[in-house]
Amino acid sequence: MDFENQIINGDVLEVMKKIPDNSIHLAITSPPYNVGKDYDNHNDKMDYQEYLNWLNEVWKETQRVLVPGGRFALNIAPTGIKDFIPIHHDFTNQLRKLGMKFRTEIIWYKQTMLKRTAWGSWKSPANPHVVPSWEYVLVFTKNGDKLFGNPKEADITAEEFKEFSDGFWQIQPERQRNGHPAPFPEDLIYRLIKFYSYKGNIVLDMFGGTGTVIL
Repeated sequence: MDFENQIINGDVLEVMKKIPDNSIHLAITSPPYNVGKDYDNHNDKMDYQEYLNWLNEVWKETQRVLVPGGRFALNIAPTGIKDFIPIHHDFTNQLRKLGMKFRTEIIWYKQTMLKRTAWGSWKSPANPHVVPSWEYVLVFTKNGDKLFGNPKEADITAEEFKEFSDGFWQIQPERQRNGHPAPFPEDLIYRLIKFYSYKGNIVLDMFGGTGTVIL
């Protein structure tokens, strides 16, 4: 099967097992957050360890399909306030155990603090809440640091390179949700593709979402 320039609807593990080894240059995704969203064909309220075990199989397939030097940009937000789950740490530990190299974490500052409604103990140290106004983009590589390619196919500008290499990205969240709880803003994906891939590289989003990576 030719997997280039396609939208494939199916079970993530079944489809990924059909993708050839060492064929993807850049993977960008945000997995289901396991917070109870009503997906058509996915249980978004697994036991947490079951959830981690399922995604660990996805990470194994991601590592397999990436080319040497291929990158994996994983967007994730800490979940919960009262029962805070450091899901970003758990994913990082999983991928490092699989042999992926942790290159960096990008802070996507969403500038959403005006919408906060949970203070915990108001004006008191008894039990105040810190509400995350950011998400992470965790970046990993397979088999080293360097992605080989034709320098002429690097189309990022000097100004973009300087801006994007600062890991604090102030990007407004997407307003048009179309039924999805957390769609990517286009600028976030634009930056990742420009910074981490050459023209002509193959980019994979194994969870799809609203299709921003595809766009």
